[in-house]
Amino acid sequence: MSAIMWPVTLLPLGLFLVTSNNPSSWAIMGVAFAFTSLLSFFAVTKRGPLVALGGLFLISTVMAAGARGDAAIYAVIASLAAMTLSFTKSRAFAWKALLPLAGLGISLIFYFMSQQAGVASTGLGGATAGSKSLAENLGVLVSNVMQLPALWIGVFGESGLGSVPVTLGNLGWLDTQMPMLVWVPALFVAMTAFFTGLRHLDMRKTLALCGVAAALIALPLYVLQVSLSRVGSDLQPRYLLPLIVVIMAVALYVKSGHDFFVSRGQIVVWVGMLGVAQSLALHVNMRRYITGTDVLSMNLNQNIEWWWSTSVGPQTVWIIGSISWFLLLLLIFNNLHLSGEKHVKTHAAFTATK
Repeated sequence: MSAIMWPVTLLPLGLFLVTSNNPSSWAIMGVAFAFTSLLSFFAVTKRGPLVALGGLFLISTVMAAGARGDAAIYAVIASLAAMTLSFTKSRAFAWKALLPLAGLGISLIFYFMSQQAGVASTGLGGATAGSKSLAENLGVLVSNVMQLPALWIGVFGESGLGSVPVTLGNLGWLDTQMPMLVWVPALFVAMTAFFTGLRHLDMRKTLALCGVAAALIALPLYVLQVSLSRVGSDLQPRYLLPLIVVIMAVALYVKSGHDFFVSRGQIVVWVGMLGVAQSLALHVNMRRYITGTDVLSMNLNQNIEWWWSTSVGPQTVWIIGSISWFLLLLLIFNNLHLSGEKHVKTHAAFTATK
């Protein structure tokens, strides 16, 4: 399996969350690990890997569902996507399908125990769509349909386009705005990777993609509608990030026996753009907490207000963080290609045996 889905979806919001103790961190990792472990579970036949991957799937499901109520629903969606990609008319598949059924039960238990369970009926603020006229409800729906993509691209740090509030894609307490040189490259790489994956489509992959895409459309629209809220208030992009990771994983999936083609130029551009975007995002976020945004110097050691007095300086931490991310990108993307070929034959982002 490839780790491409992580760097092309987690920058910058995902990196900010995954490295924290925020419940969204567990939700993101739990949903993604549930998908990848279940996909691998259906692909293997030996008892040892089956037990290990089955256990990892259940642990990941508990981790996601226990973190957030909405992540319990996402874990179910991710499991259905993995089952769709792996489906075969065989007794072995039928027996293996008992595992995601157990995961479904776990997810439902955690969901109905969570505080988010009431959102389905009362909305985020306790309001209901029935408390306003049909015309007002229709106005909210039309507005949200037109602005819905802002919630998707907000995970890449985008904010302030159109009539959507400028805080939507910000980090922290929505108070750290990312510059365009962060979210434009991040979004560009994500979209090019996604559409590169669409070169390899079959019926199962198409169904899985449509299912996850439908969830990314229907769930936020429903929650906003019952809450009588508009895009930009109440519902944040981070709540949809687990599904963004899953739909990217599905798009990058290539079944066994097929090759995933990318050029060396694509790899160079992806690594370069993601490296620059992460370095700048890290700098801006560190600046926010070290001095506040009123200091514009590139030197993070200048005018320090909040930092340890007995550790390395913030500028050194930023440099180490930037270089480490770049090296991680090289490690991930280097596994995609075989040197010496004009067009690089890569291992499938995800492979499964029939």
